[in-house]
Amino acid sequence: LHLYPIQVADARERKHVFEFLRENNIGVNVLYIPVYLQPYYQKLGFSEGHCPEAEKYYSRSVCLPMYVKLNHSQLGYVVDKVEEAVSLWV
Repeated sequence: LHLYPIQVADARERKHVFEFLRENNIGVNVLYIPVYLQPYYQKLGFSEGHCPEAEKYYSRSVCLPMYVKLNHSQLGYVVDKVEEAVSLWV
């Protein structure tokens, strides 16, 4: 397992959580953009709305760091900061 995606309520909260975690030195990423939203496929005529559930997932997900050498202290820090980011948004 090398990815740990979480979902938040909406795209605005995702932006807040992403930026908050990055500001706190947590290497989060946004992954899983629907393939048809890539520029190549848009040139072929694909556009938003083709797969609404995939778009919804993409707009709400953030991938947390996950790797073999992540220790309990680091994991606790990530969890605490995710909780803090979400509580600041609510």
